[in-house]
Amino acid sequence: MYFAKFSNDSILLQRLGFKVQRKLCTSVVFFCALLAAAALQAGITGTLSGKVFDKETGQVLPGAAIVVEGTTMGTMADKDGFYMIHNLPAGSYNVSASMIGYAKQTIQQVQINVDMNKVLNFYLSTEVLPLKEVVVTNQRELIQSDLTSSTYFVSGDEINKTLPIDSYRDAVALLPGVVGDHIRGSREGGVVYMLDGLPIQSGLSREISSYFPNSSIVEMMVQTGGFSAEYGQATSGIINVVTKDGGNKATGGFKFYTDFFDTGLTGNDNTRRLELNVGGPITVGFGGPLLHAQYFVAADLNLSDTSFRKQMRQAFDAPVFSNYNLNSKLSFDISTNTRLTFQGLVSNWRWRKFDSQWELNLSGLAEQKHFSHRFSVSLAHTFSPKLFASIRIADYANKKEVLGSTDPSDLLFEDPSDPTSRILEGTQPWREHTKERIDVVKFDLVGQLSDHHLLKTGLDFQNYKLNSDKINFTALPSLGNTRSLILSKNADNFDYTPQFFALYIQDNLRVKGISANLGIRYDIFSPQIVLPEPPQEFQELRTRLRAPLTVTSGQTQAPISPRLGVSIPLSDNERLHVNYGWYYQMPPLYYLYANAGRSLDSYFPFVGSVDLKPIKTISTEFSYRRIVAHDLLFVLTGFTKQFENLVDTQVFALPD
Repeated sequence: MYFAKFSNDSILLQRLGFKVQRKLCTSVVFFCALLAAAALQAGITGTLSGKVFDKETGQVLPGAAIVVEGTTMGTMADKDGFYMIHNLPAGSYNVSASMIGYAKQTIQQVQINVDMNKVLNFYLSTEVLPLKEVVVTNQRELIQSDLTSSTYFVSGDEINKTLPIDSYRDAVALLPGVVGDHIRGSREGGVVYMLDGLPIQSGLSREISSYFPNSSIVEMMVQTGGFSAEYGQATSGIINVVTKDGGNKATGGFKFYTDFFDTGLTGNDNTRRLELNVGGPITVGFGGPLLHAQYFVAADLNLSDTSFRKQMRQAFDAPVFSNYNLNSKLSFDISTNTRLTFQGLVSNWRWRKFDSQWELNLSGLAEQKHFSHRFSVSLAHTFSPKLFASIRIADYANKKEVLGSTDPSDLLFEDPSDPTSRILEGTQPWREHTKERIDVVKFDLVGQLSDHHLLKTGLDFQNYKLNSDKINFTALPSLGNTRSLILSKNADNFDYTPQFFALYIQDNLRVKGISANLGIRYDIFSPQIVLPEPPQEFQELRTRLRAPLTVTSGQTQAPISPRLGVSIPLSDNERLHVNYGWYYQMPPLYYLYANAGRSLDSYFPFVGSVDLKPIKTISTEFSYRRIVAHDLLFVLTGFTKQFENLVDTQVFALPD
């Protein structure tokens, strides 16, 4: 008899790498835009700060007005000439500063990035005679003074227009340290995918479970090392995509494309893709605006018959693969200091997975469906130029169905004694209904304690509702002289409500060109499971196995994660940054709850381990950066990673 159980392992990884990055006006080489991830609002907006000076005397100008043009956002410089504007959506802006007695100065193309504090200083000229407005084009810096991690920003235009790619994940794969879906040698599940600062992954599998149109992307942030205490449940990387707001001008777009693949046997036009988007302002008022709102809606539709359209259409009356995605956002500026945003995300997939064993009976392949939605509301409020808070609430649901058969008696094998032979008749014996619902509450508070300290704290709560009801059959060779196959039944049913909670605090400190990010994170995971009394045959194993299987309930896990990053200037054209951190992530929850009833009816049963510990990574990174030319940056990065509690499968073999 064979029996498998999930368990934990540990390994160590070390590596040194380097890269040369070149900044081009056309942005063809996009990963040169390395920017820092400062402690700002999580995953949605950035911050603009700086000082206003008299150009001739160098004195600060208290009371100068700073305005982000095209928005309702602005502020006044304080007694030290310092200003700060929180909650700026990622994107490019024109920012102006003005004061009585001075010529207005406007700086164009100021790029605001997710979780980034953009420092922008103004130098105003005395207006002795009427002067025209001074307009300056901002140049993106190759080296950011507060960069303490390996962080990359990719714009929506680069994803949709510049790069020869199909999705944002293709852009991630082009970045240094990334191979496919793996970052720096880590497992695929160690990466957290987020949309507007909230996760879009299944808790059961850690796979991406929601998709969205490319046209809705304004910016993507990728962190491959040294991410701050704000981010948890990740051991190798953070990928956060920020979607568009409506803007102050009506916009729209349409894109359709198909293939021209022609084998002479199947014809062409096997893949068809359509994408639409529209957005703009909504203004309601009587004699003046009473309500200022923005909307943006993007949708796409994908249909595919694969390259074997004629063969497939003989078995199916619809495309083998179909998918549509919808992302919508509605934002209200309740006041100049308060913004309310509603967002809806819907993703639907239908497909059949080809199996060579079924090539003579394609109509017997089970149809698979996946549907997900996420509805969220966020409220952001600026209490003062130096104090900002946001709260986000989201409802996220995934549903997977496999519409096969629960009765394998109609299967006809080409060779009745060979379970690997082709199947001539029957329906794929696989039926599955899996549901997953996640309720999320996230709160963040940002305070500028002084010109040198930016403090941030927040909490994150996630409540899961997991339900699985699935059954499939595995064909096994017969025993003895009979030619009939044995069909082993594999069933898995569970219903659990685990919970996650996290609290973090971090400080961004800047003193004389040195920047430091210090933070700590406290995670709590409660599996909320008490196992039922196992069947008799499972209890008998306890006396036959060396490893005891007596755990009856899941234990609460509560790890603490320290994070530290420092950036030191070596000269005007070179900097060195170092970061160190502990990172924890619970394994895919299916590994805890699989076969919770501990049934041994199937031929090779898997049993989850409710006492699995969180996967732990201890990471250290060193990075040297030097500007070689005005558009050329050299980066040398080395890192070490120590993995603990990686999930593996422990197999027990017992004589019958």
